[in-house]
Amino acid sequence: MRDAILVEVKIEGIAFHQIRTFSDNRGFFREVARMDLPLFEEGFARKFHASLALGKAPLWMCHPTETAWFYVPTGAVSLQLRDLREKSSTFGVQIQYELSGAEQASVIKIPAGVAYSFEALNASCAEIIQLVGANYSHKNLKYFPFEKSH
Repeated sequence: MRDAILVEVKIEGIAFHQIRTFSDNRGFFREVARMDLPLFEEGFARKFHASLALGKAPLWMCHPTETAWFYVPTGAVSLQLRDLREKSSTFGVQIQYELSGAEQASVIKIPAGVAYSFEALNASCAEIIQLVGANYSHKNLKYFPFEKSH
């Protein structure tokens, strides 16, 4: 039996997996990614670890051909998403989420063609773990000037 909880959201193809946290007086343990979960059916080839400083100007980034997954283990971030896929039923939709490494941590799946931007929300820096699909190429990554949703 799988303990994954998938929640569909406002942009087609975006999904969340709430991570179970096992904790006691020694600390905690979280299983972030398992290849047998439907959330990761596309498979991933690379893992990145990034740090975001508070108050730094974010950029929009988009993987036009690769699925990406994000997990925030430390701190809190505002995640902006914008659907750039012209054939998507949610083309042009822009939404915002807050992700954190708090007790209700989750992984978010972002399909190819959906732009994203992160901004740190608290005084300490936030960390992000990113998994990228098997056909990842840095040459395909696109950058755009950042604009907050209205």
